Amino acid sequence: MKEKKIKYLIICALILISVLFRCVPHLPQFAPIVALALFGGYFLQNRALAILLVFTSMLLSDLIIGIHIVMWATYLSLAIIVCLGSLVVKFKDDSGNQNKFAIIGSSILSSTIFFLITNFAVWYSGWMESIYPFTLSGLATCYVAGIPFFGYSLASDLCWTIIIWLVYSLSKQRIQFKCNN
Repeated sequence: MKEKKIKYLIICALILISVLFRCVPHLPQFAPIVALALFGGYFLQNRALAILLVFTSMLLSDLIIGIHIVMWATYLSLAIIVCLGSLVVKFKDDSGNQNKFAIIGSSILSSTIFFLITNFAVWYSGWMESIYPFTLSGLATCYVAGIPFFGYSLASDLCWTIIIWLVYSLSKQRIQFKCNN
């Protein structure tokens, strides 16, 4: 019962942190939402609950910072990243601990998934058709224009992934230590 309460407190804290960091001024693309999706898929065995965690964070912050035409692609990419997070659980090192390379690799893959899906959606929506015409050249132009933002996203996702996993690991060790004494 105590573990369940702690898990729900962690979920609420992650939602609040994500909303806060999306809504306060920050570097471009530097928000914890992709790392949250990856961690949610890992931490929660129930994928639907993990997706709900991420979607709740996104929706609350989107209501504050604004709704946009390609939200469907943002949410779709985050749902895929949650599923990726649920696969990371299977990669353990020789001592049975979470494989750090799997975590870092999945963070990089998450950034790439988000970049590919959301930039495709910008092009496909026709929202910026004068800049990105509905041609293969327009799609390529859209992806090229997004590369600087991909760099910010990649740095952010790696940073937040490391922070979230470190805090989780340290908290888990501390909780286990207190429970054993």
